[in-house]
Amino acid sequence: MSAISLSGNHWEQKVKWYHGVAFFVLMHVLAAPWIQTPEYLNTQVKAPFAPPDWAFGPIWFLNTALMVYAGMLLLRKPVDAPNRQTLIILQIISWACFLIFGWTYFGLHSTILGSSITLIMFVVNLVSVILGFKLDKRFSYTLIPLLVWLSVAAPVAVYQALYNHDELLRVGPFLS
Repeated sequence: MSAISLSGNHWEQKVKWYHGVAFFVLMHVLAAPWIQTPEYLNTQVKAPFAPPDWAFGPIWFLNTALMVYAGMLLLRKPVDAPNRQTLIILQIISWACFLIFGWTYFGLHSTILGSSITLIMFVVNLVSVILGFKLDKRFSYTLIPLLVWLSVAAPVAVYQALYNHDELLRVGPFLS
């Protein structure tokens, strides 16, 4: 039998805390934090309402830890639980957004793609919180800090896209 069973209620016995830790570490390695350079950030017009740069690391550390915990809660639910499959798909999309944001914004210097990814992640997590209440309130409550953060990050990202040049798409700034 595989380490993680895909049927029945075996998830609760199979998904362990160390799977969450391994996933957390893997996601942070794949997100390539080393491409986030102060040199690029210092060239950008920043939103006057943007949080300080130093806040992003600790906040994302906390939010991704909570995302892992929410995912473990989700995977431990019976496969026929309400909204479980939809929520798994939404969480995959959310993690994909987390992974590609750094590559697009910092690596490719695309403020427009960075903004789009942030907006998608906001909508995905809003829907996840709403649908999650039918499955497990703990799941939804665990994602609320991320939703709060994205409600700040989304307007900041849109501002960045409007007031800065997008090097990848070779457009902008649209406002000055």
